[in-house]
Amino acid sequence: MDRLDFPEFTRASFLMNVAKLGALEANKLNGSIKAFITKQEACRRYTRVKVEQWIREGKLKKSKDDTWKIDPVYIQALLIEEMPIYKAIKNIK
Repeated sequence: MDRLDFPEFTRASFLMNVAKLGALEANKLNGSIKAFITKQEACRRYTRVKVEQWIREGKLKKSKDDTWKIDPVYIQALLIEEMPIYKAIKNIK
């Protein structure tokens, strides 16, 4: 396996985001947070530019009832997926 040379801050940031993903899922399962957020709430949390980018890329779509029901856990996964360290880990053979 190749060695990844990323600054400690980058590795720590990645691990914190992965931990947040797990915490969000746990909170969603126990009912502490809503299972879905609206597009408006997603734009407030993650910026309209980012949300519109994900919509253009087909990563966010309306639900079957033609409303925006966005899973906050999925958005956290999208944020992790965009991190350079994730892309490097994904490409290790």
